Amino acid sequence: MTDTLQNLNPYLGVVAINESEPPIDLEKLLEEIQTPQAVPTRRLVMHDEAGVITQIILQAESTLEVLSEKYKEAGIAHVVHDGEADILNSYVFGGEVIAKPEISIVGDVTLKADGMDVLKLMVNPPGCVIRVLLDGKEIHNETLDADTLEFVTTFPGKYIINFVAPHPYKPNSIEIEAV
Repeated sequence: MTDTLQNLNPYLGVVAINESEPPIDLEKLLEEIQTPQAVPTRRLVMHDEAGVITQIILQAESTLEVLSEKYKEAGIAHVVHDGEADILNSYVFGGEVIAKPEISIVGDVTLKADGMDVLKLMVNPPGCVIRVLLDGKEIHNETLDADTLEFVTTFPGKYIINFVAPHPYKPNSIEIEAV
């Protein structure tokens, strides 16, 4: 054992395994282990005609190319994508995987439960489906005809309003405490 760990220098972090081998720089080795090189990640991203991502396959690059050719022969819409892809937050547009846009909700989210105070929110895109939950139970749902949501209540509590827009938008929600 004394032969294998000769010349240990705690100040320099260098270890010589034996006399015939060059010393090992422990600090450099630790840095290399703790900082792995980034490996490009390729994904095969399947999607429908509207660009909705239906499946993501992550495999070795050569396998993806072979699989991509088979999908092309079968007429399955897909792209080979270098980088991140997420079924919930991405979609395919123009042959590229891009982030889904967010539903914009603008307005004051304070509300008095007096039946007269009106919560007014501007919502984009118009035509969102909304679900209103009070203390976790759905109490109302509708499709907004315009870009404005108006809400009045006489019941105090915690309201959650979920917004769902047509593809490609990501769903969104807000929480309101009516007092």
